[in-house]
Amino acid sequence: MTAPAYFPYGYRPGQEDIVRLVRDCVHDGHHLVLESGTGTGKTAVSLAASLEGTDRTGRKVIFLTRTKSQQRQVSLESRAISSKREVVCVCMQGRGPSTCPMMASKPDMAGGTSEELQKLCSSLKKGGCRYFEALDADAVASCVAFMRSSHPDPEEFREYCAVHGLCPYEASKRLLPYADVVCAPYAFFFQSGIRDHFLQWMGIGERDAVVITDEAHNLPTYLRELQTYSVTMRALELTGKEAEDNGDPDVFGGITAKDVVTLLMEIMTDLQREYLRHENDLIPPGCLEEEMMVRLGMTTYDLRTLLMGMNTLGNSIADAKRDRGKLPRSHILALSGLHLGVIYLIL
Repeated sequence: MTAPAYFPYGYRPGQEDIVRLVRDCVHDGHHLVLESGTGTGKTAVSLAASLEGTDRTGRKVIFLTRTKSQQRQVSLESRAISSKREVVCVCMQGRGPSTCPMMASKPDMAGGTSEELQKLCSSLKKGGCRYFEALDADAVASCVAFMRSSHPDPEEFREYCAVHGLCPYEASKRLLPYADVVCAPYAFFFQSGIRDHFLQWMGIGERDAVVITDEAHNLPTYLRELQTYSVTMRALELTGKEAEDNGDPDVFGGITAKDVVTLLMEIMTDLQREYLRHENDLIPPGCLEEEMMVRLGMTTYDLRTLLMGMNTLGNSIADAKRDRGKLPRSHILALSGLHLGVIYLIL
């Protein structure tokens, strides 16, 4: 039995073979699907083997997880590996009260979407966020030194940032170029817009990344939900109220946002009556778009232009809230992202 190069423990039966398999696949640029039972050391095995396969190549290991507890496990295994080889592991988490000191004191921020929180964060940074401004070159260097000496888990790193008056989200971003392992939620890699920025922050291209997807059996469900747009009657009611509160201006050809809401409520009720007669029934793709075009006398281009008008109105409402230091939420903006081909109605 060969001595483990990165694996920080004594091998149990089968682990050395898995390390060798994963290492060779990483080294040769192959894909690998691995199924192994609970307690077999999947995190430590896959992480150590990937690091061995990328040794002295300049590539980085991206470990994708579903939960924060799984992120902590990756950071702890990286810490153990560091007893044999120096490894810097950075855990990225999305924007939110737990990663933004400015938001932590505002409970209403907790329910914000990633897009809303991103807008608010951008505004706070322009308006003098002291936690962001404290991240000068010396602060970043100190963070790097702390990572290399202490190998903190995510909670420990947040505590370090709190003591030093730093934004943990922005600090984690600044640390990515120094990382050997980056642990992040699925969204950082499987949403293309986020992935582009993520890789740019790391200073690598897609071919320089070795991606480990933890619990990959969840991916089909995750990706399906990612591509699914749902709308509720309650959401439409809130959209209509928002339109009224903002003067309900025209969004296209004399049609107002409230007109669109009223029409959608009528169409949803009619489609439910026609198609949803049993528990597993679905509304055929394209029905919503067809109904809207027929009832409004529009072309596909007109309909898209109408939604763009709602998008412009929704953005102006969200921006006004952001400028007042509030969560930049707009129900009109959310509805403007309507995917007309397939829609799930929640009544």
